[in-house]
Amino acid sequence: MPESLSTDVLIVGGGVAGLWLNARLRRQGFATLLVDKGTLGGGQTVKSQGIIHGGTKYALSGALTGASEAIADMPRRWREALEGKGELDLSGVRLLSDAHYLWSPGTLAGNLTSFFASKAVRSRVGQVKGDELPPALQHPKFKGKVYRLSELVLDVPSLIARLAELAGDSLLAGQQVEPLLDGDELVGLRVDGREIRAQRIVFSAGGGTAELLTTLGLQQPAMQRRPLHMVIVKAPTLKPLYAHCLGGGTKPRITVTSHPAADGEWVWYLGGDLAEADGV
Repeated sequence: MPESLSTDVLIVGGGVAGLWLNARLRRQGFATLLVDKGTLGGGQTVKSQGIIHGGTKYALSGALTGASEAIADMPRRWREALEGKGELDLSGVRLLSDAHYLWSPGTLAGNLTSFFASKAVRSRVGQVKGDELPPALQHPKFKGKVYRLSELVLDVPSLIARLAELAGDSLLAGQQVEPLLDGDELVGLRVDGREIRAQRIVFSAGGGTAELLTTLGLQQPAMQRRPLHMVIVKAPTLKPLYAHCLGGGTKPRITVTSHPAADGEWVWYLGGDLAEADGV
């Protein structure tokens, strides 16, 4: 490979954000290069729960927020992509569940009232009972109400693999990133000693972005950090479950997704309030 490269857009970070942007730009005819120092999607992406949120969990306060409005259309856009008809062709990506669920233990009527008052969830939520319940909740001792949300749950490794296919020959491995300057102007990056000139540089390295900004002598935008302590549970008796469990506040008490293990058992991956400061 030549010691000096030139591209329209240089992307640093190969998680779902960087890989998606890379694929979109290439589809629109731009020349791109994407640099990652580890395994593609090996940071925050593979640790995510794979839920395509439609804004539901942000509407628990009953208020229609900017965040809930902005992502309300995401499930539709992702469904189109999974059918090969959307912004990207993601046909072949594995779907773990066609819906996410929300359940109330049965004592949170006030919370539910404000929740269903929100415009963000109207017409996109329906109550389920009996055989329509998720397998894990089909138990005679289960008490509570369950609602079906139009939120997909994806198998993240298969999504990473498909986005890597769409990247073609644009992927580069690189450990050391340094600024490439022309006088005082940043014109690219030096990756492991190789010069890469670019019209635009995009940092999508998740937790590694703060270090990159420091290397380039930049302080803004500041990195937002929200430490999570996710919990993984594995047992022969577990059945697949993809659901938010309502708590007493404006966040789900627990958010559960399920992943099949190599031995045929199911693993529950627990987030929500449980994984944040108060829950821990």
